[in-house]
Amino acid sequence: MTGTNIFGPHGPGINPTTERIPKSDSNSVLDTWFGPCVDGDPNTGTKIGHDWLNFVTANLRRAIRGMSVPQSETDDDLLLKAIQAAVSEVDLSILLNLPIFPEIVNIDNVFTFGVSTGQVVISSGLAFLHRGHRVYSSTDFDVALRTFTTAPSKTYHIRWYAPGHALAPAVTYPRGRFMLRDLADSGYNAGALAEAHIAFDSAYDDMLVALVTTNGANVPTVTALANKNVLTGSIVGASRSIASGDADPNHSFGIAWARTPKCQLKSIMPPSNQHDTDYYIAPTVITRTAIAVYSWSWHNDQNTNQIGTQSPGFSFELRA
Repeated sequence: MTGTNIFGPHGPGINPTTERIPKSDSNSVLDTWFGPCVDGDPNTGTKIGHDWLNFVTANLRRAIRGMSVPQSETDDDLLLKAIQAAVSEVDLSILLNLPIFPEIVNIDNVFTFGVSTGQVVISSGLAFLHRGHRVYSSTDFDVALRTFTTAPSKTYHIRWYAPGHALAPAVTYPRGRFMLRDLADSGYNAGALAEAHIAFDSAYDDMLVALVTTNGANVPTVTALANKNVLTGSIVGASRSIASGDADPNHSFGIAWARTPKCQLKSIMPPSNQHDTDYYIAPTVITRTAIAVYSWSWHNDQNTNQIGTQSPGFSFELRA
């Protein structure tokens, strides 16, 4: 077991104490320094007392524990990690003034993955932008930090948490942290929400990278999700005409976005068989990966007799 008595004296004959003796005040307004021994005479140099050593030790401990750095008596980077954590918090506080969503910097705005039974790996060489300010690369992460082990019959999200986020501890500075999150884990999904719920959308400091599902044989299927500050697109449904009877009014579309879009109707295309009335066109499902639209109208003959229903064509603009 690794000890947590960081910087504390220990060992045979060292005579440490577990109670700190109160520090005395120098009552000096001038900075003092350590002086060297003169001609090797130990009585001429500045003596190092417990008061000063305890003061330095206490300050180091406060810095490390105050920044929640994992404590280890064999880690020479404890102070460095505390400084990095503090810088990370300052960085994030500055970036809070930049309400810009994460953006994956390639033509499709998605990551690529290596997939094998029971494992998903984020590819190297993939750049992404945090709050429009700092560019990161997946190559910044050791392969072990972007490799995830899956279990059979599961639904997961792969997410990236920015430096300074509660789920990106000091040891992950300055690159942040990738995590595989299990939808069945109450720590991730306390409300037992559906995978498509908007609560799982990418946020400014929390990027939803991919949806991962596994079958009973633990073979993953990865849906890479597009991340861009402003996501735009469109869907077009062709009209469905029918001489008599009822046309299918349900239209389905697949997308792969990291945020749930808003839909705006832009155009309507009447069925080729005219004399339609009472148009009804509206989305019935809007999620990050699927959109369904219900498009319906009465179909009348030339004498305005209702002889069935048709499905008018339409186009919607998408934006997130």
